[in-house]
Amino acid sequence: MYLNDQLDKLKQILENEKNKVIEEILNKREAIRAKVLTRVGSILDLEAPKSFPFVEGDTIGYREKNSFIILGIVLYKEDNILTVHLIDPSVYLKEGKVLDILEAEDLYSYEIQLDLIERIKNDRVPRNIVELFFYSISLPKLDYRYKLINKKSLNENFELDEYQIQAIEAILSLNENELLLIIGPPGTGKTEVIKKAAYEMMRRGERVLITSHTNRAVDNAIEGMPVELTLRVGRPEKILPSVQPYLLGNKIKTEIKQKLDKINEEINKIKSKKKDLLNSLNKLHEMWKSLEDQKTLPYEMKIENKRKIKQQREITKRKLKDINKKLNDLLKEKITLLHKTQNEIINQNKIVASTLIKTSLKPLENQKFDVAIIDESSQCSILLAMLGMMKAKKWVLIGDHKQLLPIFRTLKDEKEQEKLSAFVNLLNKLNEDRILWLKRHYRSNEEIIKLSSNLFYENKIEPADICKFYKITYPKEPKRLIEILDPNKPILFVNCKGVQEREGKSLYNKAEIEYCKRIVEAIKETGFPLNKLGIITPYRAQSKHLRTEINERDIEIDTVDAFQGREKDIIIFSITATDDFKFVTNSHRINVAITRAKLKLIFIGNLEAINARSDEILKKIIRYVSDKNGIYNL
Repeated sequence: MYLNDQLDKLKQILENEKNKVIEEILNKREAIRAKVLTRVGSILDLEAPKSFPFVEGDTIGYREKNSFIILGIVLYKEDNILTVHLIDPSVYLKEGKVLDILEAEDLYSYEIQLDLIERIKNDRVPRNIVELFFYSISLPKLDYRYKLINKKSLNENFELDEYQIQAIEAILSLNENELLLIIGPPGTGKTEVIKKAAYEMMRRGERVLITSHTNRAVDNAIEGMPVELTLRVGRPEKILPSVQPYLLGNKIKTEIKQKLDKINEEINKIKSKKKDLLNSLNKLHEMWKSLEDQKTLPYEMKIENKRKIKQQREITKRKLKDINKKLNDLLKEKITLLHKTQNEIINQNKIVASTLIKTSLKPLENQKFDVAIIDESSQCSILLAMLGMMKAKKWVLIGDHKQLLPIFRTLKDEKEQEKLSAFVNLLNKLNEDRILWLKRHYRSNEEIIKLSSNLFYENKIEPADICKFYKITYPKEPKRLIEILDPNKPILFVNCKGVQEREGKSLYNKAEIEYCKRIVEAIKETGFPLNKLGIITPYRAQSKHLRTEINERDIEIDTVDAFQGREKDIIIFSITATDDFKFVTNSHRINVAITRAKLKLIFIGNLEAINARSDEILKKIIRYVSDKNGIYNL
């Protein structure tokens, strides 16, 4: 009963989240009105008055009264004609039916997680994984059976530190049904641990799944690993350029290029014929409209011409059906070849990387692994983590409980969010020897990371010796705002007497936007590369106005939440709020903001308002910066 109560609560949260997304789709996203042109088997052609904004591989759906239905995957786009592979071939859509078409990718996750809840209720999920998250657990002490011989990083560039070595040896010592948590604060080398551990396990014949909730985290974890041994499953447009050679699709093309080229040549010929037929249909449509508009043409002649146009349209539609059938047959042949080859390639690769959602979809849905390594698992919900863990016999969750938690739009209670974080859930249950820390930081100036360590990690994070030498360099000496741009001031606070303004549910601050612009202009004059500068804020409205006002393509401007996992040499943090600081001073959000900066961190905020109304966390930051003589007025 206890388990079902928890699952019902989770189900309600997911239903709320799903309904929120559907509400956004129905009310806020612009639909493309299209009609069903032809349908053969699972292939559907849609026609719209204007070009579709989708690309091959997109998941689309349509509005149906007050609901939203997932339709299928885009196979091909020709301006205002869209060819779709239906997810459910049994769906009835007659020719001529008008549909409001929208992108539907973000509904996948909720459908899969809701299905997982039902599987747990029906005992179709391994009991040991369910018990880890939903019951009190006691695991035996970890037996370190493996000693690392080569203690250099995977690319042999540097010696691993004692914390990294311990983590790798612990991973390699896991038995079946054993679990390990690794706390990896920013800059402590968690991706190096993942790469080295995965490689060592692969060498001894084990299959490794590297996964996370975001594409960026997965890409970062495998970047630099041997391409011939590592496989990345995912959509090309969502994957970093440097990781493209690892992609399953690219490896398939290399493997069966000649056969694939021949089939694609036939498909392109048929598509060309199809395009001609579609153009003919459009011309016939225009001719029909022209006839309708003619007032002087005799009635009998108009009727006869309409009959001929209608007859020609029916002939063209029949030809289009035949073309679609041939296209369908060729696509089936291509899909059969691709499936056979992709299964061979997946089985050949010992290290496979994918997002958690993709692990439960084709082509990975039936794949099994010896170990699953889940990165950034503090941001993964329990159910998402379970999807990855169900693929393997032993599990490593790497995360940081002091960074952002799973994002639930309809759940504001931080304590509830912590319970739903896979990493935090297990962190509160496991015995200490199952929890390891990576404690040495290598990425940022020591004054920046010491602030984070002091505020959030009980001073457990140690800056490496090299961190004291990290400082900003400019191609040309600054001529304006010299004190603020001073390379010897890695962290400072710029006092701005602006006032927050409300925009919908969000906030913006005109004065802080103006200060950001002035600092950016001063940095720009030095010739500093703008792609190494980031501007972050807790509020969407502020980030939107900053992008509009600054209008520099190379500068990344976004919310703090959207910036997790990224870093810049210089970070400008616009606090924005001057009245209610509760959202700003969320400890997870502030920690993410601080740890995005490598060489220089500039806070902009209203000092008087913070001292009068903020809670202790911003005041501690101001005291820390003040002790280093880093408070300035513009």
